[in-house]
Amino acid sequence: MKKGLLIGLVVLILAMAAACAPSAASSKNAAAVLKDNGDGMLSVLDTQGSPLDGGLNITVDKNEGFVNMQITDKNGEDTVEFYKFTPADSTCHRFRYVSMMGTGFHYFFDYKEGVIKKIEDKENADVTQSTKDSGRFEGAESETKEMVDKLIAYFTDTYGMSIEDAVN
Repeated sequence: MKKGLLIGLVVLILAMAAACAPSAASSKNAAAVLKDNGDGMLSVLDTQGSPLDGGLNITVDKNEGFVNMQITDKNGEDTVEFYKFTPADSTCHRFRYVSMMGTGFHYFFDYKEGVIKKIEDKENADVTQSTKDSGRFEGAESETKEMVDKLIAYFTDTYGMSIEDAVN
């Protein structure tokens, strides 16, 4: 009797553990698979697993050596904002649209050093110094670092390779 009860208890515990374990089908990134386009390009649209608001339309260009992460809305429609990683010089070119100002800014961020090297306005004029003078540089830098770190971790966790490995 005790042996049967013990076996039943073990079976019940194993069944509960199996029910709670994450499966590939239930993973929120299960559909996020980089598709080889056959021309040195890989691509994927991930509207479920992005660490940012919205989704990501990702393009890996092995020929040019970059990974572009275009921000999308929840339906997968591209917005104007993006993060373009170039591992050769460890830079991330971020374009951020500021709706309150009705304009956008280009941030050139060194993700190995964790610093913004330059900021340009939408007309590509260097506004690094004026951003510093207005007291907005540190906030832009810390926000960009936070987002870039999230995207790097997301890419590695989701696709099983680093951004550097993806372009090689």
